Amino acid sequence: MQPTRHPTSLSEHFVSIIDPRVDRTKEHRLEDILMIALCAMLCGAESFVDFADFGRAKEDWLRTFLALPHGIPGHDTFGRVFAALDPKAFSECFRNWRRVCVWPWTPKSSPSTARPCGAAMTAPVARSPSTW
Repeated sequence: MQPTRHPTSLSEHFVSIIDPRVDRTKEHRLEDILMIALCAMLCGAESFVDFADFGRAKEDWLRTFLALPHGIPGHDTFGRVFAALDPKAFSECFRNWRRVCVWPWTPKSSPSTARPCGAAMTAPVARSPSTW
């Protein structure tokens, strides 16, 4: 019997989030918007302007795993999308991803192994896009 496969990719966990936007206004893919925002938050971004700045600073890297057919969304796009998203659904998806990623790395299984899904930062987070 094979073990149950749990998705570990962030994008796999966020496919259940319903895109609240009207079809004719969807210039950027919801997956791209969410992934840029999450990566930016993990690097210390605190606002929609920070999300857009992070996206522009890391666009080459982001294009290695995101489609970005219309480039990086602007801060106003991030604001509109997050204002319309169901916060409970978003939170649940993120918690489920975090739970699946952290579970195999409990101290009991391997205390010396680095956490693959991100550990708490021990040093101050740089806020400048040039240091991202």
